[in-house]
Amino acid sequence: MSVFKEDKNKSIKFFEKNKNKLESLCGGTFYSVESYDIDICELLDGYSKIDLLFKKDKKIYPFAQRVNFKESNYNNITIRYSRHNGKSIDDVEFMSTIKIFKDEQRPLIAEWYLNADSDKEYNMINHIVYNKRIVFNHINNNFEYYKKKNLKVNGLDGNEYFKLSYDEINEINKFYDTDN
Repeated sequence: MSVFKEDKNKSIKFFEKNKNKLESLCGGTFYSVESYDIDICELLDGYSKIDLLFKKDKKIYPFAQRVNFKESNYNNITIRYSRHNGKSIDDVEFMSTIKIFKDEQRPLIAEWYLNADSDKEYNMINHIVYNKRIVFNHINNNFEYYKKKNLKVNGLDGNEYFKLSYDEINEINKFYDTDN
């Protein structure tokens, strides 16, 4: 089984087990894109970074989702910056998302991110929902600071990730929150 399909299966199991709890916390209805046809899933995930659709107040919001199963990643988000396999940095999660946000012709992109921590039985331990555009652009606008402070190398695969705590993400969101 490919890594994509294995991750997809784990994500579906997590979502199915925690759907009601997530909906209660967020006050709307979630739909998992990953539960549908693999071609549609790969299209929405690969092109627009969408894993979930969220319906609230007759509006639909596209979400990206990441589930941390490793305890060492609990209460943190990780954003892939480079791949050890030599894939261009422009085609990896961080820079490809920045490029999408700059492309005003792009009709559909996951603006919201659900990051959750899960045990091996798919029980949600903790989660954070944040505005992906705000956080990614903030990191990009302060790139040298975050590169020095938060860029890590995964010892298993050699990929580079920005790793930020949920508290750091909340601080970034508060900084840009116009309601405060």
